[in-house]
Amino acid sequence: MKITIVLQFENANKDVANWAIEERTINFYQEYEKAARCTIAYAAMELKTHLEKCLEDGYVEIDDKVNGEAFTIWLVAKDYTIRGEAYSLIPEENGVRIEGEGRVGVLYGVYELLKMQGWRWYSPGDTGTYAPKKQTQLTLPKKKQTYETIAKVGRGFSLDGRLNENEELFVWMARNRLNVFFNFPNTCRFMQKLGFILRDGGHIFERILHPDRVMKSGKTLWEEHKDWFGM
Repeated sequence: MKITIVLQFENANKDVANWAIEERTINFYQEYEKAARCTIAYAAMELKTHLEKCLEDGYVEIDDKVNGEAFTIWLVAKDYTIRGEAYSLIPEENGVRIEGEGRVGVLYGVYELLKMQGWRWYSPGDTGTYAPKKQTQLTLPKKKQTYETIAKVGRGFSLDGRLNENEELFVWMARNRLNVFFNFPNTCRFMQKLGFILRDGGHIFERILHPDRVMKSGKTLWEEHKDWFGM
């Protein structure tokens, strides 16, 4: 089965692999088109890699135009200027369109299509990935399916230890639409490419609620608000 993944960016057939790893050169808060191109190129590479593994005689190319002989998967972001997690899978004649509200919606739509083929990501790394049996055709939606953003406040973890800057963890999170993690200098751009919301801060309640903290009244917090503490 021959498949063409069509992107909105010129020269995708030559440059997509480079765009997919150029996150360290992008300001994701200002360079919206470059940010969208990076995330969508990464989504295209993920789609190509997974489909070639699960299709019998599968050949997947990435381009900026349709090849009339091939089944076509369009990756389209409606708005470059937003992260936009919502997405739709839209059947087309001899193809399917993955249309994201923004760049992150395109990435999530790719993973939704791969889940329809049987892919699952139970834990970070190859050992936690379930690959479906080889198939000759794609499983596709029969009508337009739209998926809205879930838990808009964010979905993620607070972790300590070796996993703090582990890219395998972040890839696994994105594949399962988890999107919040600590802002670390070595991996923040990689996480932004995957659509993460970066958070800062730490354990502050111990200081805020320390019983000996002196209040404006001159009393300690304990003296002023004994009812806030367990007796």
